[in-house]
Amino acid sequence: MPESPIIVLPKQIKVGGLTYQVVTWHPSGAQAARRFGECSHLELTIRVDDVHGAERTREVFLHELLHAIGHVFGPDHLPQDLDQSKEVYVGATAMGLTAVLADNPELVRFIRDAWPPVPA
Repeated sequence: MPESPIIVLPKQIKVGGLTYQVVTWHPSGAQAARRFGECSHLELTIRVDDVHGAERTREVFLHELLHAIGHVFGPDHLPQDLDQSKEVYVGATAMGLTAVLADNPELVRFIRDAWPPVPA
């Protein structure tokens, strides 16, 4: 299997009024927790196990970032109606992702670097 390029995670990400620290999660901690990543709202920390290649690392980071966005921008209690719940979640995610991308221009570069340049 070809070796994946080294990926450098952002050091921190602003989500609404909160700043989450982003750290590389030691593989032993990730394996013990049986996860590739983790978002702690108490510690304001996103942990990512980055030993599985650049593509997986980006996906895990964005997954954990969506947890942070849901925590900051999501409602305290989702409605009972499932369709309404989906709309509330999607609305909160869209609002949150828009704010996070606006507050963290380096994140756009981080995501963009996942794909090769498009020939002109």
